Amino acid sequence: MPLKEMQIQNPTAIMIARIVVTQDDISGDGTTSTVNFIGELMKQSEHYIDEGMHPRVLVDGFEIVKRATLQFLEKFKTPVVMGDESDREFLRMVARTTVRTKLYESLADQLTDIVVNAVLCIRKPEEAIDLLMVEIMHIRHKFDVYTCLGAGAFKVAARQHLINEVKKTVQGLESDGNVVGAKENFYDMIFEIAWDPANFPAYDLFLCTLAKGSDGIHEALKFFDLLRDRGCYPGIRFFGIVLDECVRFNDIRRAEFFWEIMLGKTKLQPTTAMYNSMISMYCYHSDIDAAMNMLDGMVCKGAFPNSLTYNLLFKFFIKGKKLGEASEMFTEMVSNGCVPDQLNCDAAVRVYLDNGDPFMAIKVWKCLVDNYREDLEGTANLLVVGLRDNDRVLDAVKCAEHIIGRGIKLTSSTLSKLRQSLVKERK
Repeated sequence: MPLKEMQIQNPTAIMIARIVVTQDDISGDGTTSTVNFIGELMKQSEHYIDEGMHPRVLVDGFEIVKRATLQFLEKFKTPVVMGDESDREFLRMVARTTVRTKLYESLADQLTDIVVNAVLCIRKPEEAIDLLMVEIMHIRHKFDVYTCLGAGAFKVAARQHLINEVKKTVQGLESDGNVVGAKENFYDMIFEIAWDPANFPAYDLFLCTLAKGSDGIHEALKFFDLLRDRGCYPGIRFFGIVLDECVRFNDIRRAEFFWEIMLGKTKLQPTTAMYNSMISMYCYHSDIDAAMNMLDGMVCKGAFPNSLTYNLLFKFFIKGKKLGEASEMFTEMVSNGCVPDQLNCDAAVRVYLDNGDPFMAIKVWKCLVDNYREDLEGTANLLVVGLRDNDRVLDAVKCAEHIIGRGIKLTSSTLSKLRQSLVKERK
């Protein structure tokens, strides 16, 4: 566990840990020496305190020594001009001193030149060195002595660094809704980096920014075609926006077009929400086979059905009075811990009763009262009367008792009809 993430309770230990973390962040080395130095200072301080010296005097002494040390270092330091051969040797000495504290001597000496050359390779005059442009690649099944400097890799690292900078810029433009700035940045990106399929995060941010503009999705689709002609594609966010737009107009053909591109041309994995969008449109167009294929295939792609997925299909089956399929969907939904919508349950109770399936009507009702507490009176009265009309008077009585026990009101009309049926049963 990194030192900065450790939960340290002792106040003195906390102070030492903070100093060590600061040393590591600034220099990347010298942490052990720092701890030893602090320990020796504390040891000597304890000796003087035991002799009666006040801690304030010791602190003043430390301040005097600190100023003297900084003055000495200011005189002792040697200026270094990056790139000169004489100073390159000085840089090697600095790197060698650091690396030899971490590795055995022969490997440390080998890495010394690699480290110095890597830093000098990315150095720009009058600018701070960006170490993010140095990438360490691990090659398995090789010995440490095979470590080398891949000069050609610096172009790749620099290119990736530029892509990351573009992403940061586009993210800011997207947050501001700056479509004009996004276009200018896009053209600059093409000029600097050219068309690159690996740059899909930046393309994704750019198209999402356009989609939020005044022309909305239409302008974004024009640039999408431009990208597609060059074998480049955006990320998952833009495909999600396009599918949402297709749902608004129930445009299943356009949705299928983008779905095939997403699965066939990219390595993107659709989310559950995207599958739900496709299922919703297929249900709207009564293409239940395609909707069920989406349900069956989503698990293979790492997406899992949720309550919305099942409710879309359950609603379609209930509306179409496909009671067998609806019952199977309801059972699968409940067994997977998903809750049917209240409106779907209300409609299902009615349809099951109207089509002579009181067993499923009762089953759906039980699920309804287990998950909802309001607006139950209408379906409760419908259930009791429906069971009575289906010649299930005893079941109607049991349900009525259960409903009243839960504090749900039955109308006088419902109770009167039930009473009449009981009198008729006794005769």
